[in-house]
This record gives sequence, C-alpha cells and structure tokens, in this order.
Amino acid sequence: MNRMEVTAAVIWRGDRFLICQRPRDKYCALLWEFPGGKIEPGETAEECVIRECREELGVTLRVHGMIYDTVQEHPDRVVHIRFFAAEIASGELTPLEHNAVAWVTQAETAGYEFCPADAKLLRENALRRPSRCGGTPRKPWVVSECLAGAPCRYDGGSNLVPEIRAMVDRGEAVAVCPETLGGLPTPRVPSERRGDGRVVSRAGDDVTEAFAAGAERAMALCRAAGCVGAVLKARSPSCGRGVIYDGNFTGRLVPGNGVFAQLLLDAGIPVMTEEAFGRGTEARPGEEPKPTEEA
Repeated sequence: MNRMEVTAAVIWRGDRFLICQRPRDKYCALLWEFPGGKIEPGETAEECVIRECREELGVTLRVHGMIYDTVQEHPDRVVHIRFFAAEIASGELTPLEHNAVAWVTQAETAGYEFCPADAKLLRENALRRPSRCGGTPRKPWVVSECLAGAPCRYDGGSNLVPEIRAMVDRGEAVAVCPETLGGLPTPRVPSERRGDGRVVSRAGDDVTEAFAAGAERAMALCRAAGCVGAVLKARSPSCGRGVIYDGNFTGRLVPGNGVFAQLLLDAGIPVMTEEAFGRGTEARPGEEPKPTEEA
C-alpha cells in the first residue's frame, strides 16, 4: 500500500485561523482544509509546510511547532499528516490554487464541510489556541508510529498501544516510522542490527543506509516539534532501547540500541520502550520524561 507523508498549517490571525476550499477538479473537491501538501524527498516537514504555503498562498510562514499528528487510511494509500501552528511572516495572502479561503473561529467551522483529517483535528479540539503562536508551545514526545496504530510494521501490521494513540490524537506526541521515512516499503523483509552497527535484512541485504537516512529524517521531525522524550518500539533495529536482536535472526537478544533510538540518546533526549511505558511510567506531556532504565 502506498504511503504519503503530508504536512498542513493552521495559520492564525488573532483569534481566527485560515481554511481553504479545495479546487473543483481535485480529490475531495470543494471540501475545506488547512493548507499544505506532500513532503518532497530530502525535505523536512517544517520545510514542506513553508514551501507549500508559499506555492499555494503566496506567503511565507513563521512556524511555531507541530500541534497534531494523525494517520488516515484510504483503500489505495495511507496518509500521515502533521499539522503545524503558524502565522504569516511576510507576503500578501493570495489563493493561487484553492477555490476560496476564509478566516474563521473554531465555532464557525460548523458551517463548513472539511476533508477527513482536518475534520478530525477539529473534532479532537487540537488547535491548541492561538497563544501557541508567538508563545511557547507545549513540548511533545516522539513515539514509534506502529505504537500509534499505523500499519507500518515490517509485516504490514501495527503494535497499537491505545494510550500512545490517544497522546498522538491529542497532539501530545509526534508519531514517526524511521524505516518508512528511509524509503523502505511496507511490508518488507525483517532486519536486525549487528554488533558492528550495520543493519542487515533476513535476505542478507545491507539496509544500513536506508535505516540511517530514515533515522535522520525522523530526528529532523523531532527537532521541528521540540520533542523532549520518546516512547519507541522495543527490540526494533530502528527504535529498540537497551536490548535489540543480535543480527543473526536466531531470536537472541543483546545489549544495544536501534539506529533512531541511538540518535535520540546522543542528542540527550530520554528514550523508553512501550514496555517501560506500560509498567506505569506516567506520560506527562510538556515535562521531561523519566524513562525506566533497561538492561
């Protein structure tokens, strides 16, 4: 199944925010949305939302951080959308691609029909008030996307943890899958990280480059959102913390960290697995998490 990484901007002006009506000749014709688009190769999510709004609206944004993160499943694709709070830094607002635009309050959105992901953001009351713009956003965690229920595990499944999914839906966590961000397909041949740091697939292919690229892209998203902690998938070659499989596909566990987990730890960002999270470490978004140490 195809997977798309998309960004969108909630652009504030006082107590109102901008919504845009899609063109008649495009998917979800004439429905309303927050402006944005697909992340291009080598582009961070924040760079994408700035570029898309420049192309669609003729303005340059001042971005204040990620406020919401959701996955929409369609018959032919999975769309992962990250919403950013923003305001116009320069330029004159001009709808270059949309049918119409409007500045509205959240109460006024009841009179508009929105695209599914945008409607979900509004239902979840995830706009986080305009004080985020020009102020200090509440700092989120980063979580493995499979833990939020996305079907991005190597076999096409997920590892849903309802509490983690709820954090994502409330805008308190950013969900990433470093392996898909690195260009690996879903499903894919399972991989393990060896003692020398290389990542190999069960088929014998060296996939280190894809894992490293995906980890860097996930790290860029963390920096853009200001993440202060992580809950990642245990034993994963990308996300494992403390213990991972030994690279021989025998089921043997050895001390070590996944590629993305190690980047986070090197950056001073605390990491725990979903197993440590489930043992009672309470999530307090906006505070520095205190992960349980693992062997």
